[in-house]
Amino acid sequence: MIPADVRDAGRAALLDTLGCMVAGVRSSECRAIIQRHLDRGGKPESTIVSAATRVPAAGAATANAALAHWFEWDDLHDEAVVHPSAVIWPVLLAAAEASGADRPDSGTEVLAAAVIAYDIASRVGSAITPKSHTGWYATGYSSAIGATAGAARVLGMSPTTALSAMGLAATAAGFSRQPLLDRVNGKNALCAQVASTVFTALELAQAGVLGAHNFLAGEYGLNELLAHGSADIHSEFAKLGHRFAISEVSVKPYPCCRATHQAIDLALQLRATDPDVAQKIAHMHIRVPRPIFEMVGAPFEPGENPRVSAQFSIPYTTAVALTRGRPTLSDFDAANVSADPNVLALARKIHVEPFALPPGERLYDAPTELSCETKAGGMVHSNTDVVIGSPQYPLSVQDREQKFLDCTRDLLPSHTVNKLIAAVNAIEHDGLEPILTSLRGVRIAER
Repeated sequence: MIPADVRDAGRAALLDTLGCMVAGVRSSECRAIIQRHLDRGGKPESTIVSAATRVPAAGAATANAALAHWFEWDDLHDEAVVHPSAVIWPVLLAAAEASGADRPDSGTEVLAAAVIAYDIASRVGSAITPKSHTGWYATGYSSAIGATAGAARVLGMSPTTALSAMGLAATAAGFSRQPLLDRVNGKNALCAQVASTVFTALELAQAGVLGAHNFLAGEYGLNELLAHGSADIHSEFAKLGHRFAISEVSVKPYPCCRATHQAIDLALQLRATDPDVAQKIAHMHIRVPRPIFEMVGAPFEPGENPRVSAQFSIPYTTAVALTRGRPTLSDFDAANVSADPNVLALARKIHVEPFALPPGERLYDAPTELSCETKAGGMVHSNTDVVIGSPQYPLSVQDREQKFLDCTRDLLPSHTVNKLIAAVNAIEHDGLEPILTSLRGVRIAER
């Protein structure tokens, strides 16, 4: 029996991810991805957000995963440093619809499968990610294995077939984070590539292909390949059934890299104290752990992909927070990123410095420190180790609802938004079809 609070967390994670998927329809690239799958055709199995015509399940999962991760608004498991939801929910929804979304137990099964998927993804990530090279995309192996396990339950696979599918997914799960360093939107498509890998593994296993059973701890398993054998796989998996990872995800309040959020919060605190603070700043220094510095600490340059560059920049996101307040999706529109000379000038005054992460300390538990010198010669110092949206400092119900409204604004009429929220809340009673019906009603809007 899954505890009631864990089921609540599952419904909340699903609603947040659906909001991110709907928001992704704003992207011309995502609309092109959707259209390619519609043009390709095939067996009408599963729904892509905004499409009235169903497509094969693998295509629906791939497209919806691209939507979910496109604007960097999807959740994160901080300990595992994994994006679980942007892979798991698109995969499970597609698999469940293909196998019968009109079944009365379809919602209950998907929720149970999600609990399994999050647990496995987070345990794999928590074990391997801290011991591996930072160039590996942890979602690529962790969420791939977890989503495969969850989908195997939805599809009714035997334990042996499910294990084969997980092994096949693990074999193909090496994804590089180079797109992040190159500041290209291929980073936003990584979850789509993971979802595609999952369905390939599922289809091969269903055809009788045997995957490696020792895909984690074997001589050529992920522990050896990614962590040089140093990951404590057994200790992490001993937590299964005692901790539920679906209750441990951090929900993002801002549509940008999680590593920028503490600096944003410090900037918002300064602005709350003095709304005109942006005009008074001479220099600002922000200290962050070195892994965060490497992701988001460089001086801001819009480059060839301004949206991605801005979403992965502490100088830019902090400047936006100081100048305009809470960052919104429009702050990262490519045309807007370079449009405000005040934001760009302030970003050039913000310098990020790294410090060594203490041994054993988790990345998002470390503090961010801010020092600001004003033009009048005053000094302001502040720091925080709070990650707003984390399980320790969760968003309020009202904040989560507002995020969902922000995600769906101008894409779903208000009555459909209300229906979608109600359908998620009633998933265990009414099944998946009311959710899918609402998703087909998303209106594509040009930005």
